Amino acid sequence: MFEQALRARLGLDKATHVALMSELWEGFSAVAATNPYAQFPEARSRDFLATPSDANYPIADPYFKWHVAQDAVNQGAALVLTSVEAARRASIDPCKWIFLHGYSAIKDRLVSERADLSRSRAMETALEGALEMAGKSAGDIGHFDLYSCFPCAVLLAAEALGVDWRTTSCTVTGGLPFFGGAGNNYSMHAIATMVERLRAAPEDFGLVLANGGFLSKEAVGVYSAVPPEAWRPKPGDGRQAEIDAVPAPPLLSETTEATIDSYTVTWKKGRPSRGYVVASNDKGRIIARARTGHRATLLTLSEGDAIGRRVRIVHEKGVNFIEAGSRLCEPAPKGGLGTRRFDDVIVERDGHILEVTFNRPDAMNALHSAVHFQLHEIWDEFERDPDLWVGIVTGAGDRAFCSGNDLKITAKGGDMAQPPTGFAGLCGRFDRTKPIIAAVNGVAMGGGLEIVLAADLAVAEEKSRFALPEVRVGLYAAAGGVQRLTRQIGRKAAMELILTGRHFGVDEALALGVINRRCDDGGAMAAARELAGQLLENSPSAIRASKEALNRLEELESLEEAMAANNRIFGRLARTKDFREGVTAFAEKRKPEWTGA
Repeated sequence: MFEQALRARLGLDKATHVALMSELWEGFSAVAATNPYAQFPEARSRDFLATPSDANYPIADPYFKWHVAQDAVNQGAALVLTSVEAARRASIDPCKWIFLHGYSAIKDRLVSERADLSRSRAMETALEGALEMAGKSAGDIGHFDLYSCFPCAVLLAAEALGVDWRTTSCTVTGGLPFFGGAGNNYSMHAIATMVERLRAAPEDFGLVLANGGFLSKEAVGVYSAVPPEAWRPKPGDGRQAEIDAVPAPPLLSETTEATIDSYTVTWKKGRPSRGYVVASNDKGRIIARARTGHRATLLTLSEGDAIGRRVRIVHEKGVNFIEAGSRLCEPAPKGGLGTRRFDDVIVERDGHILEVTFNRPDAMNALHSAVHFQLHEIWDEFERDPDLWVGIVTGAGDRAFCSGNDLKITAKGGDMAQPPTGFAGLCGRFDRTKPIIAAVNGVAMGGGLEIVLAADLAVAEEKSRFALPEVRVGLYAAAGGVQRLTRQIGRKAAMELILTGRHFGVDEALALGVINRRCDDGGAMAAARELAGQLLENSPSAIRASKEALNRLEELESLEEAMAANNRIFGRLARTKDFREGVTAFAEKRKPEWTGA
């Protein structure tokens, strides 16, 4: 947040600021490369640091891995602090003595209470206080170690000191990303290294800036081998009181529109994970986050420059949530967040009906992690949009509704993460209040059948084929298929289909109650629209009330608790040889060789 706010104040676009951070860190890494105590003693170029790669992946906008402190280190430092009298008694060589000439420690306000996130008033005040006590200016300092957890910490300190970091080295160790970020002990390493520098240059002065928290606590020391004149502890000078007295912007917790002042998107395994904004309007400041799993919205934050854009924020159950720039299927308004992309899903509105199409026909509409997250966001929005009353879900092409999980991606070790609402963003969603109709237009296997079972109503074309074939590839129907099929058609009938994995057609599906209606080939969407039209003739409020009552019945019968055990059971299964053999054999199009292990 601080880095983005600083970038905005400096008037830089994202690429230019990444280049600036990388130029700064190139110098730090060069120092670490010559430090025998550095954890990562390798000079890294600005080009490497500015380019995302497997070795320099996104962490949190605008940072890549090597832009931030590396705290997975094994380092220790120590120093001996004595009076002059004690040093003499211990016969410590005076050539080793380094004196403290000035110091200051300041604590800033909570982040939400700071009026300007592009500055650190605590840092500025601490630097000023330490230099004043030492009777020095920044120009008198020959060696600096400015705390370097993130580039903005160094940039803000250098700005406050009036130091040009391009011509003046701001580290004696190599900094937290390259020397190593030894938890709360880095600044002791900096002081110990500064002592060595000053022993070698006894006429020079050195300054160490330490930082804690979110630019929250600042401490500065000015050191030299030159003995201070009449040194005494620093009396209170009122600087902390000045920080404490700065008025804080009013903090809002309400549904409102505001302009984004700063933001960040965090990343996990190359995918957007969380997003936050700090925004303001004429009433005050509001801090909000993206809804869990809403990757499409996160990408609209990350891919453009969100600073200065208008955003709608909705307050729900004590939390401020970032709303997407527009409703589903509508373009984003000018000046707001960009239009969301759903690359593997087609979404269309038809009055009060939302039509969702799995759009991977070449893969038989098999789904993978990214698609689950797209559908999670789509169904979330469907539930919240008061103008959408009924949903229809179908598959693109004429061969498949959905053939389940994309086992080829699984076999290659691809991402298997799912959103909180599970497979297709639907199978783990237990609080839906709007009906969803599955329009089955071909194969509905594995996860595809589980989607049909999770839907409220289903129509299917004559050619449709159904199955839970997971046991044939070393898996089991862990997206609710085992539980829902048993509930919907009875234990004995379900047990046969689950344990054999056999296919069944539309006649049996209708007889068992897996689907509500059958239709001619090519007619699934027409039949689903006809059924949706019948629902729209009724009160949407009454339909929602009926769904809520049925949800309560599901709770009493503990479907959610039953499915909660799936993670544990599936985890054990995923560690077996049969699991690996099943997905590998499928990808290689051969018969699996089971071992039972």
